Formats: sequence, structure tokens, C-alpha cells
Amino acid sequence: MTEQSQSRPVLNRWELGAAAIFFLLGLYMAIEGSHYGLGSITRIGPGFFPVSIGVLLMLLSVGVAFEVRHSLAAAPKIPMRITLVIAVALLSFALLVNTAGLIPAIFAVVFIARFAEPGNNVVASAILAAGLALVGWLAFIVGFNLPLKPFWW
Repeated sequence: MTEQSQSRPVLNRWELGAAAIFFLLGLYMAIEGSHYGLGSITRIGPGFFPVSIGVLLMLLSVGVAFEVRHSLAAAPKIPMRITLVIAVALLSFALLVNTAGLIPAIFAVVFIARFAEPGNNVVASAILAAGLALVGWLAFIVGFNLPLKPFWW
């Protein structure tokens, strides 16, 4: 095997970006958790768990960032359609959950997200969205008794 045919490790910007995002998420968790108090060794406080998870996430992301230098993985090819449809679905949930209620918001996010991949049936998507909206209502409003409106009325 010659030297030209071997793959050389290059800096994978996608993995480095993911490591940076996880580092920032861990930093945010650690900072927010520190406001609740860590407690002591014998009696841990409410902030101990989020701070611990945040620090672990930061350490793991640093490890991933160092490993990126030796990565042979190719950058993923993400189709623009998937990105846009999922973004619209999440935005619809955010806009509808307080104004229209939980059930229409869940229905909208599931129904819209199903069309990120072409070829999905409209009727099957509506049935799936209705079923998941029902499960969401049962879990969050009936089960957990969260103060969310099921509908706008």
C-alpha cells in the first residue's frame, strides 16, 4: 500500500462543533446548578446532580475535541429539506403550546415532522399525530398533572 492511498486524519469540523455545543451545554448546566447549592459530603444539595452532570459533560466534550484531530469520519450530508421541516415543526409546537393548547401543539409537531422525509401518507401521518397527541395528554396532563391546557378553551 502506498502512502497516497492511505487516508490522512483531518480536522473534522462537525465533530468539533458537536464537542463545543456539548461543552457549552455542560457549562450552562454547571452554572445553573450551582445556584441551588451543592450541599456537603454527607448531605448533598439540589445543585449537586446538575453540577456533576455538567462537569462530566464538559470533560467528555474535551475528550471528543482531542479525538477529533485523529478522526477519519466524513462530515455528514444533511439534506436541507429535513433541517427546514424539523425546524418548522419545532417552531409550530413552540407557538401553539401556549395559545392553542398541548393537544394541537403535539398534533402539529408530529404531523409536520413526518414530512421531513418524502413519501409519507397524509392519513397515516394524521393518525399517528392524533395518537401521540392523546398519549401526550394522558402522560403530561392526566398522569403528571402538569398545568397545561389541553385545548385553547
